[in-house]
Amino acid sequence: FERIKKYCQALLIYRPQPYSGKIVFFQAQQRATQLQHISAGMTWKGLAQEGIDLHEVSGHHLSMIMQPHVIELSALLRGYLTK
Repeated sequence: FERIKKYCQALLIYRPQPYSGKIVFFQAQQRATQLQHISAGMTWKGLAQEGIDLHEVSGHHLSMIMQPHVIELSALLRGYLTK
């Protein structure tokens, strides 16, 4: 519990700084109903001087890194790493 509490405290005080490059952002297609209108990637858009490549990956926040969704995510990521 203490680790989760510290994580949440860090989230509350974190202020992202501008980044001189491009951000590659992977976002889950399935989002909580109250978050459907929000794109987390767009939050970062104003901070990346070279823009953002936003990709929606099947699954939700946790399942996008599990089978079968992680196959899609890894293929996208592999494409960026080989550039």
